[in-house]
Amino acid sequence: MMLDIETPALLLSRDVMERNLKHMAERARHLGVSLRPHIKTHKCLELGRRQLAHGAKGITVSTLFEAQAFALAGFTDLTWAFPLDLSHVRHVQQIAQDGGATVRVILDDLETARRRRRWRAAACMSGSRWTVAITAPVSTPPPATGWRWLGNLARNAGSPSTVF
Repeated sequence: MMLDIETPALLLSRDVMERNLKHMAERARHLGVSLRPHIKTHKCLELGRRQLAHGAKGITVSTLFEAQAFALAGFTDLTWAFPLDLSHVRHVQQIAQDGGATVRVILDDLETARRRRRWRAAACMSGSRWTVAITAPVSTPPPATGWRWLGNLARNAGSPSTVF
């Protein structure tokens, strides 16, 4: 039977989807970690809600547009899986404020980390919530300066809402 469906369209087997959601949630619980699945493939509010219903603590997004859409739909725990640069700070703050969500961002450069303290003060004053994760790509920094670089990045971004 041929279906007349406008594409792109997300077609799933509900039984398989539910089984996979349950499996991932159980695996995260067994490992003692918080599951924040990436929605880059499905980009679907309802599937995101099913992930939360099965125990995901939040979701991970690829773009700030996705973060904004999911925050406005009531998702309160978002991780943006792309290193923050200075041009995106206001947008992240706006998403956190307008959507009432906690937005996690990734830092991987020292200049952005240095400016992070000012953003945190502004975020607190506006009532928005966003936290920072520090990442260190395998190729950066060179091995001889790696720990010093990472420590400097952490010190400059440091606050109670910074995670490593």
